[in-house]
Amino acid sequence: MEEMVAALRLDARRRGDRARLHELLLCYLALNDRRAHKYVVSAFTDLLLRITAAANLDDGEPPRHGRHLHESH
Repeated sequence: MEEMVAALRLDARRRGDRARLHELLLCYLALNDRRAHKYVVSAFTDLLLRITAAANLDDGEPPRHGRHLHESH
């Protein structure tokens, strides 16, 4: 999953890339057994947190605490 995000150069801060990340998640869910979905979602959540934190560090922004991933800003 992480390799796909890197290969596609997706950035969770860009609206179009967020849509592609959502599509990627749906693909992983479709390709995996339903019993594995909780692991796929967990791995995807961890990946989003890592790439968002890394992007914030690149921009010099401090990490945002107490915010939910589904909130739009």
